[in-house]
Amino acid sequence: MSDVWRIQVVTSGMNIANYCIKNKVAAMGWCFYGSENDQLVKEREKVRSFQEYVDWYSKYDSKGVNPSVSRLNELQKDDIVWMYSKNEGKYYVGRCTDTYRFNSSSEACKYDACNQASVDWYYYCDKGSGKLPGAIACA
Repeated sequence: MSDVWRIQVVTSGMNIANYCIKNKVAAMGWCFYGSENDQLVKEREKVRSFQEYVDWYSKYDSKGVNPSVSRLNELQKDDIVWMYSKNEGKYYVGRCTDTYRFNSSSEACKYDACNQASVDWYYYCDKGSGKLPGAIACA
């Protein structure tokens, strides 16, 4: 059985919905984007797995990994993900095609979107179309 997830696409004050759609990912931040710390940047480029991310992140933030990133790591292949693109006023739904990865590319860092899972996104409806349910109830 697949789980259904909602992804919040506002990171560091930016709406990254277009980045997610273009790159076919569910993504979130907490990668110290814009950092001038050379050691931090060099170490960030070596991160590949979630555990490596946890170890790296913990060196620079004593509060530990954000719970949202931990939940992104729980996303499984074939899970359903949805998001609202405030930029366009549209809702998108997708299916997870691959699990967690850390992307330290300059584009991912620019959008504070280094924590990722692969998702095939599909346009669902415009805001105000009446197609989006007010709630989802689990029986």
